[in-house]
Amino acid sequence: MSFYMRSPVYTPNDPVKSVKQLHSWLFQLNENLKYMFSNLDSDNFTSEFAASFSRESAQKTQDEIKKLDEALNALSEKAAWQPIALNGLTDLSEATAPAYLCLTDHVYFSGKAALKTALSGNETRVLSFLPSKCIPRKNQECMCFAGSFPVFIKIHVNGSLSLVNPSGNAIGENTIVSFSFSYGL
Repeated sequence: MSFYMRSPVYTPNDPVKSVKQLHSWLFQLNENLKYMFSNLDSDNFTSEFAASFSRESAQKTQDEIKKLDEALNALSEKAAWQPIALNGLTDLSEATAPAYLCLTDHVYFSGKAALKTALSGNETRVLSFLPSKCIPRKNQECMCFAGSFPVFIKIHVNGSLSLVNPSGNAIGENTIVSFSFSYGL
């Protein structure tokens, strides 16, 4: 593939005209190069180059796919949602049971459960103890809901997970607590 382009004309007495001609020439060059590189085919290469290029590309692609597959498998093994039993709460179903996902720098919680007994106003109830890999460096808290009442989940540096009712109102038995929060390690 080839194309012909006339060189831009430099006009020493009119620099504005020279710049316009140069700009026009560069634009035309750019369009021609786009066309040329978009329309290259095997006729533009020797058979030896095309064969080596194809082998090298295929091998690089296969190596990259293998590395990505290994990384994905390793991540899948490390990062699986784990069910967690919470004292004083009953799982609603296996699909929505409380579970956590512990990654390198964050822990994610999700699920729904019902209170086995009422939670009185200003009560704090220890729900569970976290595995050591999920314990934060500092105490943290996240807001969730028990029915329509805001409650807090406190995550302590000793590994305990507590449910706190900050209001003066009791939250009734069988009220559904929805968990959806994360915290940093």
